[in-house]
Amino acid sequence: MPCHHALADTLRAYIDAAGIAEDRKGFLFRTSPRHTASVLTEQPMTQADAWRMIRRRAAAAGIMVPIGNHTFRATGITA
Repeated sequence: MPCHHALADTLRAYIDAAGIAEDRKGFLFRTSPRHTASVLTEQPMTQADAWRMIRRRAAAAGIMVPIGNHTFRATGITA
């Protein structure tokens, strides 16, 4: 699928770091047990998983306003 070169580089770095390059039939975005991010399961990340992950990252960054998946989509389109 065609994508921006920066996205291609980021995806490659994620795939390499996650150690999932050889699993061509597995899910790209996977859950992590107990949200440790040190190990990925073979299960796909659900919409609720993504929402919780973004909320945790936002809180850790000191962002206290409601934020969600579409916040990044809108930012990406704008940038």
